[in-house]
Amino acid sequence: MSDAALGGKVIKLETKEQLNIYVNVTRQRLLRALSIAGEPLTAKDISGQLGISPSSVQHHIRKLLQLGVVAVDHIAMVNGIRATYYVPVQATVQIFSSDGHADVQRAVTMSLVNNVLTGFISSAEHRIEKGILFERMRDYGDVMTGFLHLSDDDRKELFSIIDAYLREHEAPRGGTSTWEYALILYDTSR
Repeated sequence: MSDAALGGKVIKLETKEQLNIYVNVTRQRLLRALSIAGEPLTAKDISGQLGISPSSVQHHIRKLLQLGVVAVDHIAMVNGIRATYYVPVQATVQIFSSDGHADVQRAVTMSLVNNVLTGFISSAEHRIEKGILFERMRDYGDVMTGFLHLSDDDRKELFSIIDAYLREHEAPRGGTSTWEYALILYDTSR
């Protein structure tokens, strides 16, 4: 997605160090937990969800703060203890550049898409175990594959629609649930 089309904040990860910080499995799980929560969380909250120590969560949060993909939402006193609440930054994280880190860029991309696919499969299996009929599965998610035949104008229109829709729905708000997604579209002729 282009910076101009998105109209929002873009975080460019251009160095191998930045990409390695971002691709870390624990940090991706942490970002996912923050995104799914839809509300600010403390290191202790995240610790309980991920099953790792609060000090380990703090270490990973510091790295993500460096990248700018996590922000401090607020600080509050909880039972006499200062608690820092974190949120994911609403931004597009751009991981592709022409600086020769293709191996790490590929690993980051594959990890991100695999995380979404794994989450989808886990969710589908859970719903099947609960007896939800396949006819209703689309109420909870779907994987669609196929081919489109697009002119250059069609491509621009499609990305414009997708970009606008994603921006409109990226922030948590009342009466919504969190949906995780991975959209992959590419020109097979190039």
